[in-house]
Amino acid sequence: MTFRGRRAFRFLALLILATQAAFLGLGVRPAAAAGPDAVVTDAGCTTNSLGRSDDGSSGQVPLGFPVNFFGTTYSGMFVNNNGDVTFGSAYSGFSGLNLAAFGNPIVAVAFFDVDTRAPATTPVSHGPITYAGRPAYCVNWVNVGYFSNGADRLNSSQLILVDRSETGAGNFDLVMNYDRLAYEPAGGLTVGYSSGTATYVHPGSGVPGALVDANTTTGLIRNSGGSGHLGRYVYQVRGGQPTPPGGQSIDFPAPGDVTYGGAPFPVSPTATSGLPVTLTAAGACTVAASTVTVTAVGTCTLTANQPGDGTYTAAAPVTRTFQVTKAPVSVSLAGLAQTYDGTARAVTATTDPDPGNGVMAVTYDGSALPPTAAGSYPVLGVYTSPTHDGTAAGTLVVARAAQTIAFPSFSARRYGDNALRLEASADSGLPVRYDTTGPCTASGGTLTVTGVGQCTVTASQAGDANHTAATPVARSFAIAKGAVTISLDGLSQVYDQASRPVTATVEPAGAGAASITYDGSATPPTAAGTYRVVATVDGPRYQGSLTATLTIAPAAQAIEFADLAAATFGDAPRALTARASSGLPVTFTATGSCEVRTAAVAYVRGGACVVTAHQAGDANRAAATAVARSVDVARAVQSVTLTAPRRLTVGGAADTVAATSNAGLPVSLTASGGCTLSAALLAPQHAGTCTVTAAQPGDDSWLPAAAATATTPVSPGTATLHVTGLAQVADGAPHAAVASTAPTGLTGVTVTYDGLTTAPSAAGTFRVVAALDNPDWVAVPVVARLSLTQPAAAPVTDPATGARPAPAPGAALSTVGGRPAAVTLAPAAGGGVTLTGDGFTAAVAAIGADSTRQPLDTDGRLVVDRAHQVSVSMTGFAPKTRTDVWLFSDPVLIGSETTDEHGAVEARLAVPASLPTGQHALQVNGVTATGAQRSVSVGLLLVDEPAVTPAVTVPAGADRRPAVAAPAPAVDADPLAALPEYIPAAHADAVVTTTVAGFTLLAITAGAGSVAVAGGTSSRGASPTSRKAGKIVSGSAKHFKEQWEGTGRGDRSFTWRLLPGGWLDKRSLALPQRIAPVSPLLARILTDGSYLRAMLGGAWWAMPAAGAVLGAVTAVRSHGSPLPSAGLMLALVVLGIFDAVAGLAAAATFAAIVAVSGGIGSTDSLRLLLGVCALWFAIALLAGVVRPFRRPTPRRGLDWWTRGADVLIASLMGGWAVQKSIGALNGLAGHELPLAGSANRIALAALTAIATRIVLESVAGWAYPERLRAVRPEKLPKSGKLQRLAAIGLRAVLFVFVTVAFLGTPWQLWVGTALFIVPQVLSVYEDAFPNRPQLFRFLPKRIIKTVFMMLVGTLSGLALAWLLDDPAARVVNGFVLLSLPGLAFSLIELFGREGDEREQSWPRELAGGAVVAVGIAAALGVFS
Repeated sequence: MTFRGRRAFRFLALLILATQAAFLGLGVRPAAAAGPDAVVTDAGCTTNSLGRSDDGSSGQVPLGFPVNFFGTTYSGMFVNNNGDVTFGSAYSGFSGLNLAAFGNPIVAVAFFDVDTRAPATTPVSHGPITYAGRPAYCVNWVNVGYFSNGADRLNSSQLILVDRSETGAGNFDLVMNYDRLAYEPAGGLTVGYSSGTATYVHPGSGVPGALVDANTTTGLIRNSGGSGHLGRYVYQVRGGQPTPPGGQSIDFPAPGDVTYGGAPFPVSPTATSGLPVTLTAAGACTVAASTVTVTAVGTCTLTANQPGDGTYTAAAPVTRTFQVTKAPVSVSLAGLAQTYDGTARAVTATTDPDPGNGVMAVTYDGSALPPTAAGSYPVLGVYTSPTHDGTAAGTLVVARAAQTIAFPSFSARRYGDNALRLEASADSGLPVRYDTTGPCTASGGTLTVTGVGQCTVTASQAGDANHTAATPVARSFAIAKGAVTISLDGLSQVYDQASRPVTATVEPAGAGAASITYDGSATPPTAAGTYRVVATVDGPRYQGSLTATLTIAPAAQAIEFADLAAATFGDAPRALTARASSGLPVTFTATGSCEVRTAAVAYVRGGACVVTAHQAGDANRAAATAVARSVDVARAVQSVTLTAPRRLTVGGAADTVAATSNAGLPVSLTASGGCTLSAALLAPQHAGTCTVTAAQPGDDSWLPAAAATATTPVSPGTATLHVTGLAQVADGAPHAAVASTAPTGLTGVTVTYDGLTTAPSAAGTFRVVAALDNPDWVAVPVVARLSLTQPAAAPVTDPATGARPAPAPGAALSTVGGRPAAVTLAPAAGGGVTLTGDGFTAAVAAIGADSTRQPLDTDGRLVVDRAHQVSVSMTGFAPKTRTDVWLFSDPVLIGSETTDEHGAVEARLAVPASLPTGQHALQVNGVTATGAQRSVSVGLLLVDEPAVTPAVTVPAGADRRPAVAAPAPAVDADPLAALPEYIPAAHADAVVTTTVAGFTLLAITAGAGSVAVAGGTSSRGASPTSRKAGKIVSGSAKHFKEQWEGTGRGDRSFTWRLLPGGWLDKRSLALPQRIAPVSPLLARILTDGSYLRAMLGGAWWAMPAAGAVLGAVTAVRSHGSPLPSAGLMLALVVLGIFDAVAGLAAAATFAAIVAVSGGIGSTDSLRLLLGVCALWFAIALLAGVVRPFRRPTPRRGLDWWTRGADVLIASLMGGWAVQKSIGALNGLAGHELPLAGSANRIALAALTAIATRIVLESVAGWAYPERLRAVRPEKLPKSGKLQRLAAIGLRAVLFVFVTVAFLGTPWQLWVGTALFIVPQVLSVYEDAFPNRPQLFRFLPKRIIKTVFMMLVGTLSGLALAWLLDDPAARVVNGFVLLSLPGLAFSLIELFGREGDEREQSWPRELAGGAVVAVGIAAALGVFS
């Protein structure tokens, strides 16, 4: 303890000394507790003394032997009074010893502020001793007191350094002995050692109460380490490294490598403690006890373990490895002598022994493929297996194979036959040689006959490298005379009065001439007729004959007949003229469309006409070939006349059709299109056009008439729609209205229910539209109302028993659609019970008139007395449906309530006086969004008198709806999964309304403008001149700067001096200016709370601190879910309105905890997290864009009107933005959120907070002008174009990420995104566009712009609803349509982005008030 510290305790020390002296004078000494006698009593331990001292130390004392402590060898040490020894230098520290940070070698035996100045204490002593027969050095802290002069609780500890150089140079033991530890400082005793970098801290060190004697579990005298003696702890220091008490090591000699199949062998690991060592094996061996058995080839790993016992801790395992090599086998080769056969000749290789688990590889002259050809080949067989290997070598000899020749015999041949193909073959496949004798030759495998006689052919094969020579084979045959071929010419001739000889040709040439006879005579005949002709050849090598018939025919004649001229049906007959070459008379015949009349042709009809001329011949002349001449007699032309109706109507009467031909031929009629034709009556069938075609195909005399067509329009028929079944009872199944038509059976009838095609199943009233989409019929759509009423109230039975549920108090039962459903019941904080199940939460409690809630009784039962009402709140029902609450045994309906727009219900219901006391069941019945009946029953106990247990006061607001505790989400589960799914198409009107609000907010926050923060008037009370619209994305907002002469009252007050704030003031002024070029939005957030920093100074830090704490509490209370409770959501929205930095701190803390807790289980939960967090810091920025939070102090009535308008408009805009944003969270999360039911309440709180902030801003501007100048920059620098473009890209990504939750990914999403990006990109290059100050004056700005955009969006939404019945189409197409007004307005603003505003006047302000009223009406849905 330092001198300064002692002076502070001087009086207390004197008082203690006086007290101790009094005790000593009376002979009273502090009692010593009985210890374990761990401290060694040896006179050497008291050889040297530090004397009575506080914080003293010895000089360096020699140990008498060297010690190696963490790699450094020391021969001496320093003994310190406060329970420690050090190496290198003394240490007089007395408290707060942190071994890990000490920095020098130290051994702390029992470190605390030791004080031995009191007479009842013993000074610290030390000296050399012999311990266990070894040199040692002893230090005693026996019966030592504590600062200051404390002697009522004495401690006794001892340190002995024992020389263990027999185990290695510098090795020693640290023996720490403890007999009594009655005192400890406030932070506990410190025990351990440190080298300055490496540290050991004894368990319990620095923990109050952990090591003192009073702790019978972890007290140092209650345990031991490495000694077996209570209070004694032995630290072995080997090689400079201390081992904690009881440490041991294992010595394990490494075994050498072995061969597979060898005998098991022993190993001998030992522990330094002498305790038995256990072995485990891995890899190619097993171990049993200390015997190792090889099981495979490879690496064997042995691990030695010693788990320790009561004295020794577990030793570090020691691992040894060795290799197991393969065993040899003998390889034998068989089949080394073989004969060539054209196939591969493989050798067989075998092993002895055969391990059965290997692969034999045989190579032949280095190749793995066995040889085929004859010859000698070196062979090598190699066997390889996981456990064995071996080789063998030899020579494979493949001998040449014998071969034979197959040679078919020849049949007899004739001279002149074709050459013969020789077909002898050797079975070796080798080519065969041919040799001949006689009148024949062989060449190239072809035998040629050269004469008549005997021919012999011999086939032979001489062999090759793989075959021996074959035995020759001879074949002989006879050759006879060759046959000749005789051909006769002139066998058919015409009589001409001369002889008619025949000519003979003989082949082959040179075979000789042929002799010819005619009916046996060699003289050729002359007369016409037929004759037998014989031709004969007989030579030395050829012979043959041929018989034929010679015919002499009569002479021919011909007719000359000219072509017929063209003709048409109806022409006059024409004369015929023809001549025969013989001069004989010619006759005529006619066929087809004409006839012969006295050597003339007459045309009797249209078509082909053929006239033929004939001459029959005589005795000397043959009949002439008839000659035919033809002509195509053309048909006459005809025409058709058609008459058809002018118009037909589907469902109307048929009309007649008439058609005639000028040829008098019958006309055929056909109809196509929307009609049918029968018996000249045209009947309408389908709307469109009807085409009638009249055709006359003609006949033999008349051509087909040109088709005549007539087109008659067919109008759709008029039908009538009827809708019935409009009053039904909901039972969980879909209930459709019945639409019929007159006439009946028409197709294309569609029925929608509130714009959806799915028939509703839940109770309610639905707008039914029946329409006819039929191409042939039209009908006026019928609009009606389908009323699905809930069934009459009746209690629900238990599906398991068929009786009414009778759960015991504290138990519950749930059913959905008559089937059991899971339900969890738990006590609610503040009284009553909560019930949770699939898709619902509920709370039931007994609540009094004074808002007190009755707690559960001691058995955990729900108790209700007659002085309390039953409070019921529940979610999970269909919106705007009836819920019934029953009490029974005998059922009593105690109330019916209608659910709100979110399907939640709450009620306080009285207990009927007629209900007897005792056990009852409370049952809540209603229908879900799908129409199924949901029933929840909970048991309760009805008593006459109030319970003895004190009632719990219900927090403010909780009497409306008792809080239902949501179960903590499962780890790694999506916290939103238990909530009902939100389907945008089922809430099309709400989604369109949200889209209108979103694009309105985008339009008013994305206008062109500067980044001025405090820009505005230049003097107090002056009107604005040149202005630009503010926007959040550029970091700008509208505040009017006031310059005061001097300071305000607040500047001179103490409010901002309570805590130091100079550093904060400098950062508030400088940091936003540095950040603005990179992140204008963040710079805007940092300047948002400047008015609070001006008024509070350093105390402002409480705001972001409160935000961080509230964000953490919200995350914890929501169990890591991104969905906060309504109360905390309200608090954080209000906090962010007062200071965006506080809201941002809350959002960052909340988001970090939710992310770490696994609450972001899906993209839906991520979108919900972003939406929730944005609400905590963006509302104040948004409201500040619409109206300024701070203006000059009003001086006239018009100024007060304007200031009031600021409060009204900014507050309403902020509240409206909060309401719409919370409503949009359902779509972002993809689920129906309970938070949506509190949107109005949170919006009202936001409205109030904004109004309050405007008041505070006004106070700050009036009272703290100098402070505002000190903490708020007047202007923020612009960001560069690159940064702005990057920011636009990031916003586009966020825009798509959020919008996907409502639309999915249709083409409308990408078109709308492009429309979102285009004006922002153009605003980056706004300086390239001309500015028209006159246009600026006439453009709507601020609230007028807001109302204008709201009205345009609302009217566009109404147009969508009128045009599109399909809700899904309305949602996706509305996204594009509703973005167009904002796009157009942004583009116009580029050309009128700045200029002079009009002067204030009462007419303009009153007109602005009317516009605000219209905006309020639009926000309330008046125009919807």
